[in-house]
Amino acid sequence: MTNPTANPAEWQPRASAAVRTIRILVGCYLGLSALTLVVAVLLGDDPVLVPDSVWIRGIIVLISSVLVNAFAARAARGSRAAWRWVWLFSAVMAVAIVVIIAIPGVFPTHS
Repeated sequence: MTNPTANPAEWQPRASAAVRTIRILVGCYLGLSALTLVVAVLLGDDPVLVPDSVWIRGIIVLISSVLVNAFAARAARGSRAAWRWVWLFSAVMAVAIVVIIAIPGVFPTHS
């Protein structure tokens, strides 16, 4: 078995491409999070279309996307701790989404 870190020249292009892809996806996450709140602001006069739960979820998701984007930027510069934070926030948000969907009444859909 060969050591994948033995020759950095072999894995550098793949790693750079993977980091670039992650940065693009995290940027899309941030953009969609911000766009969601923009739409909520535009439709905010109608509490049926934009209940309080939309504001709560939207703000939490926007904050997490800003943090993940900052961690991904640090990770792209080589910070191992930042990679762990990206992984942790991504996992926590995925679990939170599953919990919100799976448990009725945790977050009401209407105010």
